[in-house]
Formats: sequence, structure tokens, C-alpha cells
Amino acid sequence: MLELDNVVVSRAGFRLGPCWLSIHGHEVVALTGVNGSGKTTLLDCILGSIAHTGTIRVCGSRVTGRSPHVLREVGYLPDDPEQLFGHLSAYEFWRFVARARSRSRNYQKQFLEQATRLTEQLGFAPPAKLLRDYSVGMKKKAQLIAAMMHSPQLLIMDEPTSGLDPASCERLKILLGDFAAGGGAVLLSTHDIGWASDACSRFLSLENGQLIGSVPYVSRGAA
Repeated sequence: MLELDNVVVSRAGFRLGPCWLSIHGHEVVALTGVNGSGKTTLLDCILGSIAHTGTIRVCGSRVTGRSPHVLREVGYLPDDPEQLFGHLSAYEFWRFVARARSRSRNYQKQFLEQATRLTEQLGFAPPAKLLRDYSVGMKKKAQLIAAMMHSPQLLIMDEPTSGLDPASCERLKILLGDFAAGGGAVLLSTHDIGWASDACSRFLSLENGQLIGSVPYVSRGAA
């Protein structure tokens, strides 16, 4: 689903890499590291938002900028809850995303039906007010549904539990498990190690721009 081969990013005096990485379907992979270690930079690089050297492939296609054929396979949840259209309601926002991502009315209908299923899985009943008046956690859920409504193959998430209450974190864990069980792959950056230890199958670690670990998580209760 995701391959990085000798990837390097240099910007504003910071150097990320070189990085080598492979993530396959059925995996939920956590990316950890202190603030400033390069987590968001790595995610932006995978999304084609910033220039890099080396090779990145998503679902077999090389990432060269924000290629539409690559982005169709990717869902992205940003850490910033304000990266949505605050003057719209949740349903208006999802209709806009469905129209932007779809090639026909049939696809729009499918995407909106998927959005409805996701609200049920997350236990989320969007209030009848504008997104700018939502709590941080509700904004996060609206963004997550927008990221997943087109049924991507790869899900990229930046601090997905930020602003969520414990019950919502548990629902998110189940949702990601179902997504991976269906063949999808997830790469998420997080500081929430306790939650990630239950939700993720493998941990990566970044330190000063260097990818220094890629190991399965071993439960504290394991022998």
C-alpha cells in the first residue's frame, strides 16, 4: 500500500531521512516521536504536499506532487480541526467532499451513504449547526468521515485521538480495526501510546528526522 525508498526532505534547516518504509494492507501502523521529530513532515511528504528526493509509491503508483490518481486511494485526517469549511454544516461539508471526489452522481450517492454508515459506527449524530460551532472532538469526527467516505485504500492520520473522549477513542480503534480487516492500511502519527498500543499492529519511531524503529508492538502482558 505504501513504499518509501531512500526518501529525503530538506526544508527550513530541517532534514528528514533518508527513510525506507513498507506498509501493507491489513496493517495499522503508529508513527511516534517528540514534537519536531518530523512526523507531520513525513505525512505531508507522502501526501505529495512537499518536495522530496527518493521514491514514494501509494498502491503501486509513484507520488509526484498531489496526483489525483494517487489521492483517490488516500484518505487524510489532519491534526488541525480548523481545516474544514466552518460556514457549512457537517452534511453540507460531506456533500461538498462527495462532489469534489466523485466522477458521477452514483459515486456521490455511494460516498454519502458511506458517510452515514460512518456516523453510526462512530456514534456521531451531527448537531444542526455550523461546523465552526462544533467542539474540537466533533470537528475531528466530521473530518474523519470526510477522509473515509470514499473508501480509500490507505488512511493517513495526524493525531487522530486529539480532542476525542474515551468512548470515541474506543470506537475509532474498532473502526480502524475493521478498515484494516477489509484490506486497508493505516499510518497514523500519535503521542497517545496507550491507545496506539491497543489499536496498532506496528510502531515506527522518528528521532531528529531519522526513522529509527519499525517493530511489532508486544503487549505488556505477553510472555
